[in-house]
Amino acid sequence: MLLEKIHKLKPSSTTTMEATALEKFDESQKKVYYFDRIIEKEIKSLKKYRRHQPQRDATRRVLVDQNRELNAHRNLLVLRYDQGRVEAREIREQQDDAASRGQVWDGPEPWDYDNYIHLILHLDRADRRLRHELNGIPIFPLPEIDLPLIPHYRSLAVSRVCWLTARDMLHEPRFPNKWCNRFDTRDFIVLPAPQRAFFRSNVPWIILWMVEGDFNVPVGGEDWSAVFQIVGMATEFEMSWLGKLMKAYANEVNQNAIERVGEFTQPAAVDGECPICGNDFGDQNFKDQEPAVKTICGHYIGKDCLQSWADMSIAAGKAHEVTCPSCRTALFIGIFPVRAQANICKLMDYLGSDRALAEEVDSFLLKGIWSSLVFRCYGTKLEVMLNKLQRWTETAKAMFDECVL
Repeated sequence: MLLEKIHKLKPSSTTTMEATALEKFDESQKKVYYFDRIIEKEIKSLKKYRRHQPQRDATRRVLVDQNRELNAHRNLLVLRYDQGRVEAREIREQQDDAASRGQVWDGPEPWDYDNYIHLILHLDRADRRLRHELNGIPIFPLPEIDLPLIPHYRSLAVSRVCWLTARDMLHEPRFPNKWCNRFDTRDFIVLPAPQRAFFRSNVPWIILWMVEGDFNVPVGGEDWSAVFQIVGMATEFEMSWLGKLMKAYANEVNQNAIERVGEFTQPAAVDGECPICGNDFGDQNFKDQEPAVKTICGHYIGKDCLQSWADMSIAAGKAHEVTCPSCRTALFIGIFPVRAQANICKLMDYLGSDRALAEEVDSFLLKGIWSSLVFRCYGTKLEVMLNKLQRWTETAKAMFDECVL
């Protein structure tokens, strides 16, 4: 069958559920089964009458009508979901009010209207299969994504679109440098309301499809549900891994240590001269000499010069972007325990190793802002991109786990 059996979505107990809510859900579920059977039957007919144009045209007309009806039913499901969420919220508020007054709540229990999201996703899958068949384009499997969908991932993917749009408008680089979190800027907008305001002010109205409605409800079809989840997951990791690392070593790392050169370098007694100012290394009590320090990457630099170099990033609020003047290695790694430094270096190298993939994802997201291109039949290039990005994120998470062992 085109759609999975969904009878398991029906709640096991109906004693605390309003009969009308369950009745509406059963009605919607039967309708999904109906689309499942009809679409599967007509697709088989379309293949059967491949060389019989009249029958094939008649079958195509049936499929087009079914697609129109399917989308109308999807809109109904979204409406029922929205209404149900409001009803459930009102019931919970009444329960809280009763509890605050010490009363026992004897009214109806809120029903889990998220079940409608599963039905919507099934219809999106049917719609995608239908579009590919009508256009004669082979369908490909999308990467597996966890259910229910995580609204935060969609929000982060949309944030990435906002950020890319702002970068292009300001003629700012999308990749400031190899080591920093490139999304760590003021124009990375996370909340839906500011995202909508940004779109309305800066880009054509047709981009608003990305931020319409409740972020729990999938938009853009099955393809974009997968895009939002996988891109959002990757973006979240890029943004949060350093903060999580600092938290994991909170008892061993001073959060402000990166602001002091002595905290992330080692004193060194070596001959030579500072690559920044040209003064000889030596006792700082002597004129035209300064003490040397050894960075995590093995370079020797004058301590005072390195501190001045670091202060420029610190003053800009980007202490974690302090790099070695000689090779641009991220020096903040030196504040972590020695046992973790090698793994952190490997993780950072990996994060910056596939810029081509990041650019491909960025380009796809920017093309998706045009609503006229959303419900199209994507080729296997999308499958390859999403699979690569999913593997990239999984590998990065595994390397992060090695950093905190």
